[in-house]
Amino acid sequence: MTNGTYRILDPVSGAQNMGRAGRVYYEADTSTLYYYANGALSASSIVIDPDEYAGFISYLTNLGYNSSFTVNNGKFTDAVIRFSSNASKLSNNTVALTDESFSGMSLTLHANNTSGSNAAGGLAKNGATVDLSDTITSYTVNLDGNIELGERTNNAFVKLSGIKLTVDPTVEAGAKAVVGASNGNGTYRTMTFVNGGDGTYKVTYNTAVALSLGGSAVYLKGSFNNWGATDAFSKTDNDDIISVTKELAAGTYEFKIHKAGTDEWYSKDDTITDTVYRAALNKSSDTANLKLNATGGEYEFKYELSTNKLSVFYAAEELPVVPVETEQPKTAPTDQPTVAPTQKPTQAPTQAPTQAPQNLVYLSPAIWDVADATEGSALPNPLRTD
Repeated sequence: MTNGTYRILDPVSGAQNMGRAGRVYYEADTSTLYYYANGALSASSIVIDPDEYAGFISYLTNLGYNSSFTVNNGKFTDAVIRFSSNASKLSNNTVALTDESFSGMSLTLHANNTSGSNAAGGLAKNGATVDLSDTITSYTVNLDGNIELGERTNNAFVKLSGIKLTVDPTVEAGAKAVVGASNGNGTYRTMTFVNGGDGTYKVTYNTAVALSLGGSAVYLKGSFNNWGATDAFSKTDNDDIISVTKELAAGTYEFKIHKAGTDEWYSKDDTITDTVYRAALNKSSDTANLKLNATGGEYEFKYELSTNKLSVFYAAEELPVVPVETEQPKTAPTDQPTVAPTQKPTQAPTQAPTQAPQNLVYLSPAIWDVADATEGSALPNPLRTD
């Protein structure tokens, strides 16, 4: 086989799908390998010795259909295990492949969400499963989107750093962890890991479920807290928005957003003042820190998980006094003395206004929704008239 990536087809239907290069399947009954080599003009076949090529056949029969491998100078350099796109064959059992099978190779677990993909085949089906040997403890996960670490029953079971996932199979049987990628509508495509405790663990793919991001702590880290994990964001009524409030003295601060679950940093080369701020942040540890020129007081930071947009609101320590016109009763209440106390002044101070200004309304930034500010906008704290 020539160098390149090959996708494994189901032998039952393989003959009908060999019209493109980079496809392969093995027919066990006849020990025949069918393949369409990269760079070739047509498909080929060859009878191979099952004993001599036992290792190669093991990949073809255990990686699962639509899974793929890359050949470079006669050797496998990487492999991709894919969730099934066939509703009648949802289970993909790969436990025969161990860490030794993938020694020196790059391994990815992929749930395809891209229609019409020649490389990945059909869309992964809801409820599809992959059973893995618990000797396989480190690999890349791919959900065709930014991956978040969700809830875990044991924080040691599954850890995520970017797209690199590690599994600790020594935890208790039944331990569970979920990772997911947003569909952009409040639901997530997820992989759910459950430890079997018997030398295996199962991963189940779902196409559109709710995902609690409690397992993926997000922190506000900066010069105001020595870049420590002391200011964690909390959930709000909106599942996509988390928030943290910080009391700051006057001064200039630098900070970033840190997603601890995936060890990702988000920031932007921008300066914030005591105005409502909103902008999409960039993912990179090399991105310049955000700067905040604070006059002192309480600051609320709101973060949208699906868009990585940050909003910062400043709340002044004291609200401005708003004069309100009130009508004085013409007669004192019956349960009050009919004679005013002797200490009461007989005349209002000459400097008092004769009439309070009308229609003043104070809008606190705290009641503004994140969506009220456009990206990159700077809106002053308002004291406006209708």
